[in-house]
Amino acid sequence: MPKRRRTEEPAAQEDTPMDTTPRPSKKVWFEDGNIILQAGNLQFKVHRGVLAKQSPVFADLFQIPHPPGEPTVEGCPVVELHDEAEDLEHALLALYGDASHVGTKDKPNLSALAAMIRLGRKYEISYLRDEGLARLKREFPTTLEEYDRLPEEYLSFTYPETQCGLDPIVDIIKLAHECNIQSILPALYLQATSWKLDELLYRPDCSSIPFRALCNIISGRDELLNARKDLERCVLFGQGIQAQWLRGAPEPLLALQTWTDCLESVEKMLKHVSIDIVRKGALDHMRLCRACLLKAQEAHNRVRKDVWDELPGYFKLPGWGELKDFQE
Repeated sequence: MPKRRRTEEPAAQEDTPMDTTPRPSKKVWFEDGNIILQAGNLQFKVHRGVLAKQSPVFADLFQIPHPPGEPTVEGCPVVELHDEAEDLEHALLALYGDASHVGTKDKPNLSALAAMIRLGRKYEISYLRDEGLARLKREFPTTLEEYDRLPEEYLSFTYPETQCGLDPIVDIIKLAHECNIQSILPALYLQATSWKLDELLYRPDCSSIPFRALCNIISGRDELLNARKDLERCVLFGQGIQAQWLRGAPEPLLALQTWTDCLESVEKMLKHVSIDIVRKGALDHMRLCRACLLKAQEAHNRVRKDVWDELPGYFKLPGWGELKDFQE
């Protein structure tokens, strides 16, 4: 069956008070810390040496002398950063090895992954950036074998409660374009083709997708629908059955349906096939010998592999081997 997206809501984030008075983070505040990072009105007491070791940007930043008379917190200098407080908190938790952010097999928090990639890239913390990218690639693979190993309900990110009702695919597309992540785009766009055309054009959240990406998704959607017809010809041997099958709603993801799933779909469809098709003898074509069935399976798998190999081109992207990440 086509892979379906699934999201779950995490525990609520820290409430942000309306006043702008700086306050300490409840999650990142080390008593033996020696520097305060501040984003918005949230402060983090951390260790200068830990950050400088991981980030050349922070190492250079900490070389700047703290001006006399500037405010301190618990005797520590305050460095104000122009990042989202939530992003900085996620990135620091990951940097300090928080179990919910690093090395966990639990469902990753999409906001945490975005922060790791975004700030890992900005502050040249390759460990954070690459860890976040690796998790995205597990959800949006670059090979057909990896795609086939995905569970049916594969997109297992938890998603911020404030954004419920919006599809996480939208935010991931925006993140990929913001951070120049190309390798996940074909599989990412593939999932976006599950939306109906009017949803792509008129959904409020889709309006924030970059225009070029939206055009590429629509173009790829048409290509996949054409590829789906080629795939169906490998299994649906009677023209009457094929016509009956094609009456359903267009589903571009079926262009990558496995042989087993395809046969199961045909079997279900045959239970509801019209009596006219039966009378015309169209079902006789389904009674194949083993040799013919194996040939049909080989043809199906060959077309399916071709679809995957050509997938980037469907979306007006370079070939799989030319898709690069984090290049300016």
